[in-house]
Amino acid sequence: MKFRLIIFRVLFIFSCLQFFVIASFSQNRNIDSLQNLIKLNKNDTNKVINLNRLSRAYLDIGLFDSTIFYSNRALKLCEEKLSGSKGVVYKRFLKSKADGYNNIGIVFAQQAKFPQALDFWLKALKIDEELGNKSGIAARNGNIGNIYWNLKDYKKALFYFFKALKLSREINDQNLIAKWLGNIGNVYREEINNLKNQPEERKALLNKSIDYYFKALKIYDNLNDKIGVARMNGNIGNVYLDFSGDSTISKRTRDSLYDKAKQSINISLSINHEAGNIYEEAIQIGNLGYLNLLMGEYSLAEERMLKAIKIFKELNASEYLRNIEYKISTFYYKINNYKEALLHYEKFVNLNDSIFNSEKNKELVQKEMNFEFNKKEALLKAEQDKKDAISIAEKKRQQSIIYSILFGLLIVLIFSIFLFRLFIQKRKANKLLAQQNAEIIQQKEEILTQRDEIEAQRDLVTNQKNNIEQIHKEVTDSINYAKRIQHAILPSKKLWQKYLPNSFILYQPKDIVAGDFYWLEIKNNEIIFAVADCTGHGVPGAMVSVVCSNSLNRVVNEFNITEPGKILDKTKELVVEHFTKGGDDVKDGMDISICSLCYENNKITLKWAGANNPLWIISSVILNDSEESKVEDSTKQGLTDVLTNHHSFILNEFKPDKQPIGKTDNNVQFKTHIIELQKNDMIYIFSDGFQDQFGGELGKKYKASKMKELLLSITNNTIIEQEKIIANNFKLWKGNLEQVDDICLIGIKI
Repeated sequence: MKFRLIIFRVLFIFSCLQFFVIASFSQNRNIDSLQNLIKLNKNDTNKVINLNRLSRAYLDIGLFDSTIFYSNRALKLCEEKLSGSKGVVYKRFLKSKADGYNNIGIVFAQQAKFPQALDFWLKALKIDEELGNKSGIAARNGNIGNIYWNLKDYKKALFYFFKALKLSREINDQNLIAKWLGNIGNVYREEINNLKNQPEERKALLNKSIDYYFKALKIYDNLNDKIGVARMNGNIGNVYLDFSGDSTISKRTRDSLYDKAKQSINISLSINHEAGNIYEEAIQIGNLGYLNLLMGEYSLAEERMLKAIKIFKELNASEYLRNIEYKISTFYYKINNYKEALLHYEKFVNLNDSIFNSEKNKELVQKEMNFEFNKKEALLKAEQDKKDAISIAEKKRQQSIIYSILFGLLIVLIFSIFLFRLFIQKRKANKLLAQQNAEIIQQKEEILTQRDEIEAQRDLVTNQKNNIEQIHKEVTDSINYAKRIQHAILPSKKLWQKYLPNSFILYQPKDIVAGDFYWLEIKNNEIIFAVADCTGHGVPGAMVSVVCSNSLNRVVNEFNITEPGKILDKTKELVVEHFTKGGDDVKDGMDISICSLCYENNKITLKWAGANNPLWIISSVILNDSEESKVEDSTKQGLTDVLTNHHSFILNEFKPDKQPIGKTDNNVQFKTHIIELQKNDMIYIFSDGFQDQFGGELGKKYKASKMKELLLSITNNTIIEQEKIIANNFKLWKGNLEQVDDICLIGIKI
């Protein structure tokens, strides 16, 4: 049993290792094009960028010598140009230098030369921190996490992976997010080797691991990143093999898991072969060889594992060579070929000793400590410089005080002299006093006359103030009346609840009247509803909203148009016609999200179109022992009899057409999206007022990402609870700040 656990541990390391580069599929097939660009480039900044791209392209197909050659060329060019550059050009060369260090670090890591890899990554990390490059900082932290994962320091590996994941989510870099999700899955999967005789805990870790793999696979599939899709399929295939090692499952279930593992590994092998990625292709060949061994197909197992060994030797990929040497040793032992088993086991031991030794670990820790020490030393120096500056400023302040006192004494002395002179002149002044008194009496009479005139003017101002207050009251009354008129164009609560009973409307105008409005029409058994955001807010916005609402009514009722995209096309035509009647170039209009909901033949169909405003739909995803995952992913498969129950939600965002309903240079027709809905799906349409609101502790915008998190967190609540939670969340976020725009948000539960 112990020997079998060792085999599965090596299998885990072999199948799950993800290395550290995010390379596009097109780079692998355009090496010649990049070489030609380098020859033709006269601009050094473009040349160094293309040198790093060529280095990365060779890295993707496993040609490590070429990777290092072109990275060193890029670094040499950066060193030559950095001393004479400044501003934007200087930053570009500095970033290219970090990219060159990163590529070389990846090669050393894949050759199991971890101290050298860490050295280059720390150099790159220092540059990224200097530039404030969050993407680079995230990538370098993740790469360092991979080193600790290879050294089986899982706690430290997870620290760096989650740190990298947090930074990647802050900049919304989907490639990096997928990468760290996959690596976190690797760590959880390998931790099962520390759990002996704990089947439930092992199963829980495998479920946790495959959950992260599928999240990463979903992102890679959305990005059309074939290399990422290949990597995740390889990992998923090996998790199926891990599940097959459960002694409590039936033979039928085990055979099913073998089939699923084979399918996933073959997908990965096919993509890597097409991409010319020799390194990843060799990994999947080795995986298939191990699968053949488990299934008793010994001839195929030996052929594939020997082929993988040959490739890894050519690439000098020590880590994977070590793993495959152990596997083939196990294979020969199983078929009683003890001579070959011993030979390959000795090779495994030698490679293992060269990779995992205490001196290497000490060197890694020393490099990390040196990096942290240098950072702290720089902070201490900056703090000391600050203290020195304060001290100098204090000395200058004291000198200023002394000079001020001396200057004040001088002023007192001069003033005393002036007083003495004034005293002498006082006698002369007394003679003139009588004359001056007479003049003062005359001036007093003039002042009294002016006072009477001022009081008359004050009465006039009071009358004007009363007039202004009366005008203000009349204007306010007019706006309140306009509010009643605007509310008349909105659908009544009774009509809305009749056709959309399981829904809520959060409607909060910025002023008395609003530029936002919601709209509902019933036509030919279709429930057509929308949220619109007209140009401006207050009275101007309300006037535009009346025109736009009337145009929507005409399109549906007069022209009998019910398809959302065509409704927007015709509405745009009517709005432009209305605002250009006077000959002025008026560009007012609206952004809108419009839906048509139809219940027919036990199907729920939603048609949608958007002008700058999106549609969000939150759906439930369930994984259990008897159902396939509801996630719409052709590559994701269920785990019958093995996986524990799992429940989550997915928010699907449908992007709008990037044009408003109004006069524009773009006359492209609006697209109608047709979506099949399921029971309990949540539909959200809204204006941009909520996510544009400033608030929180830092007075920043709420943003769409935070709004998505809020809706996902409450999607299981009732409609009434959702409305209260959203309204309260907005109130808390806004705090004492002014509301910046009208707010209209509609949620409908199917």
